[in-house]
Amino acid sequence: MSNSRISAALRAAGVHRPDRSRIEHIARGTYRVRDGARTLACKLFDGPQAGERARTEGAAYAALAARGAPVPQLLAVDDAKGTVVREWVDGPTLAEALRGEVARPAWAEVSIAWNALLAALDAWTDALGPARVERARSLRTAEIAAVADSVIDSLVVRIGDPAWAAAAEKIRRFADLTTAAPMRTVPLDLNPANLILGADGIVFVDLEAFGLDFPDWSLCKATMLPHDPASGRAGQALLAGHGDVPCPHGDSPLLAGALLLALADAAGLWRSEPPHPAGLTLVRDLAAQAPNVRQLATALV
Repeated sequence: MSNSRISAALRAAGVHRPDRSRIEHIARGTYRVRDGARTLACKLFDGPQAGERARTEGAAYAALAARGAPVPQLLAVDDAKGTVVREWVDGPTLAEALRGEVARPAWAEVSIAWNALLAALDAWTDALGPARVERARSLRTAEIAAVADSVIDSLVVRIGDPAWAAAAEKIRRFADLTTAAPMRTVPLDLNPANLILGADGIVFVDLEAFGLDFPDWSLCKATMLPHDPASGRAGQALLAGHGDVPCPHGDSPLLAGALLLALADAAGLWRSEPPHPAGLTLVRDLAAQAPNVRQLATALV
């Protein structure tokens, strides 16, 4: 524990004599601090950009909270020491829910919180010039198209199978649907561990970086867990198996994005391990949700 940095951060937040027995290390650089009736989160940033990261996250909490976004209240930020103190949000994470450790939230609950966050971030998008937005759109479109092409060329699709050509067309269609929406400012480092299922709704934490992306693609990444080749655990997606999910057809950008991400995960595009059969379980689960993508399963290994 970095006692001096934690003490300085807490003093800035109004905690002048913290009880060391009530400071608990939660994750790398993050501590839970109980101060009477209050519970705080103290985050220490390390590395050459620690100050900038602390300043960015602190500014994000302050600006987004002022716009009504579901984020925790900022209490103090010290970019010189690379620290942020905010309110602690009680509740499990979406990652825990996807692993089956707690009940999953309704899709609508997550969607409402996500839309509130996006609406608060739209001011940043509006401040950008059209040329910058278009350049970002072009780059992200090319990246997602490359993901689709890599999936098609991977071992998860049986090349030479009679259904291969139709499957390849469908996978490219997933990329087209995903990139048809307008670009918006989103958190770039969002994942299910950063969505807290609080008593008053979903709260987004650990907002260190922002940029332009396609909102449905970002939401899919934030609500999915990859499969685990070591244990054989299948991937998980909040989108799968929910009756309230708005994707009853294969032209849903949400379903397209989730399927493309699940296929990329199954193909091992972002890991060094070879494809594992469990990786395709989520793909089949998602494909079963829409009649016009169910045939995709016939071309999978």
